[in-house]
Amino acid sequence: MIFKFNKKSLSYFILTIFFTSLIGVASLSNTKAASSTDFKQNNATLKNIASAKDNSVTSKTSILAKDSSIPLTSSSVKNTKACNTKKCTLKLENKNLINQQKKSNISINNIKSDNKNTVKKINNIKTNTKSDIKINNTISNKEIINLLSNSYNSMRNLESFYVNNPPFEEFNNHTYMKMPKSITSHELLVAYLNKKLNLNKYFTNDYIERLINYVFSKKIDGQYYMSVGQFGQILDMKNAKITSTKYEGNKLYVTFQGYYDKIDFKTEKATLVFDGTNWLVDTATFSPW
Repeated sequence: MIFKFNKKSLSYFILTIFFTSLIGVASLSNTKAASSTDFKQNNATLKNIASAKDNSVTSKTSILAKDSSIPLTSSSVKNTKACNTKKCTLKLENKNLINQQKKSNISINNIKSDNKNTVKKINNIKTNTKSDIKINNTISNKEIINLLSNSYNSMRNLESFYVNNPPFEEFNNHTYMKMPKSITSHELLVAYLNKKLNLNKYFTNDYIERLINYVFSKKIDGQYYMSVGQFGQILDMKNAKITSTKYEGNKLYVTFQGYYDKIDFKTEKATLVFDGTNWLVDTATFSPW
């Protein structure tokens, strides 16, 4: 069946289809352009991100390379990480060594401190010992009088050896008394005198030697003889008075006054020596030796 169209209506229909087609083509073109633009933008963004990552790696690599004489590049990141790990290990070891060194220094300082304390204690002991010596190294006037009186009586008791012990023998216009035959040496003579007179309790060894050389002689057949004579007036030592004393180290110089036979007033001197335990008479003007 054939339809008949109005020419005017047909024209409008054709124009409508044409414009609709143009609009569709234009929309498609815009869509493609938009898609292309988004793709380019996204592509650029991805490139920037990748570039930033590369720059970040390069920057980190450069930072790590500052501690090395050989610059590192992005291609040697693995080596850099390995070096960085070694450096971290070395840093930890260095820290441990430093801590150990500090502990050692503390220990050394403690030892030094202990040594200083020990030295102080030793010095205090020495000081206390010196103080004790100084305290023991003094003697009162009463003790001086007792020592001088006892030593004087001990020395005067030599007379008792020959008072009732004749006969005597004459040698070179001097009178001698023979000593016991058992005394055959100097050592035996000293031991005999110390036992009989207690010389070593009151006198120094030097005083005893001077007394022996003055009083005793070895004359005939190895026999010892004692010189016989008068000892003179007797000093009243118990009532003597100390007039001065002077300490010099372990020595004490004493000046005293007293009567001989209660009528002859004299000034005498003596030197006392401290042997670490006792005071002893070393010299005295009441004896000629």
